[in-house]
Amino acid sequence: AFVLSKSERKNPSGQLATVKLTIPSNVELEPYAFEKMGPMEVEFEEGRTKIEAYAFCGAINDGKRYTSKIKLPNSLKTLEKHCFDTEEWLIVNLGDGIEKIEDYALNGCDWDCLPSSLRAIGKRALGENGELTLPEGVERIGYQAAEELQVKVKIPSSVKSISPGAFAWSENAEEEGYVVDKQNRNYKNDEHGALY
Repeated sequence: AFVLSKSERKNPSGQLATVKLTIPSNVELEPYAFEKMGPMEVEFEEGRTKIEAYAFCGAINDGKRYTSKIKLPNSLKTLEKHCFDTEEWLIVNLGDGIEKIEDYALNGCDWDCLPSSLRAIGKRALGENGELTLPEGVERIGYQAAEELQVKVKIPSSVKSISPGAFAWSENAEEEGYVVDKQNRNYKNDEHGALY
């Protein structure tokens, strides 16, 4: 629906105007609705509870010419699979109400911080992230939930399930491993940061 034309994509020096769009809570997003979009600022109205699967999959955010920003409402509960999955870096403000981030949902996004309402993180849901702060309340973490980490991951007391290979550190990471909250009944770490 918001695709850049081929001539706009091929002209790296051309300036493009930013489209500002407010999406009401009752509008359903079809898969790939924002694929290859131009520069946009999208705000979702309160009342929406999910971003549909694949809605922004394949979106473009050419940092050399423009940025695209997405603002999610506090009423949002679920980011469905691949909803923001893109090779470009979309800027996403997550809001305060998200409980579930499904597989690949934020892969390729620059997001602020994870809300305290979060309970489940799917496979490759968070993409590349140098530092990661998991909020107290998170219970399940999927395979390679975050990649390219630079520091140890702090596991809150609420975590009940961590998939093998849940995190991947960069080759030049400052510190790899885990620091598990002492109140966690399911996991522990040793002095080297290994997870048990």
